Parts: sequence; structure tokens; C-alpha cells
Amino acid sequence: MKTVVITGSARGLGFEMAKVFRKNNLNVVISDLSEENLKKSCCELKKIQSSCEVEYKVCNVTNSCDIKNLINFAKEKFESIDIWINNAGVNQPERAIWELSEDEINLVLDVDLKGAILGSKLIMEEMIKQKSGAIY
Repeated sequence: MKTVVITGSARGLGFEMAKVFRKNNLNVVISDLSEENLKKSCCELKKIQSSCEVEYKVCNVTNSCDIKNLINFAKEKFESIDIWINNAGVNQPERAIWELSEDEINLVLDVDLKGAILGSKLIMEEMIKQKSGAIY
């Protein structure tokens, strides 16, 4: 069975992708910042009939230790990771860019850019060992 890990997947596009993978019989690992939201989403995903499993793990994609923990968690549960999706992201506050604080700008850059780069770097190291996998 193939396994997909999706960051930022307790709701929104990430959650919808998890549904599709679940329907297509892939093991799914969802991750996000909120354990409460992850539990709810995991319960919803388990209602979809599938021969595969669903797991969740809290992960802050701006923290390399969290990403490593997510990778290790998925590997412990399913032995390998076939698909990694860097979906975690935050939106810019609904104000003009010149009205944003430096902290608000940093949050967008840290999650949307740094998170995707860190996730890709760390999962690529594992996929090279596995000699297989895809990153999106």
C-alpha cells in the first residue's frame, strides 16, 4: 500500500486531497498545528470506506524537528512515504501589503516558503534512501 503525507491538512485543500487519496486506497497521514482539528478530520476520513489507514500528527512546518518527527511517525506506521505534499500555508491578512507588520510578513514567508523548502529537503533525504517517492 502506498502512503501519502500532507502538511496543513486538517481542513481546506489539504483535507480534500486526503479524502481523494483515502478513496483511492492510499494510507494517509494528515498534519497540522491543531490536534483538536486533526482528531476531527481523522474521524471524518475514517468514515470513507478504504482498505488503508489514516493517521495524524501535529506538525509546525517552520520547525525542522517537527517535520522530522512527522517523517519518522509516518515511516514507523507505514514503513515508507511514497508521496509528500507541502500544502501548509497561511494567507496574508486582508490588508494592503504596506499595512502589514514585519511579523505578519515573516509568518507568511516562514510557513509558505520556508516550510515548503524544509519539508522538501528533509523528505528528499528519506526518499533518496528509499530510492522512490514524489514531492509536491
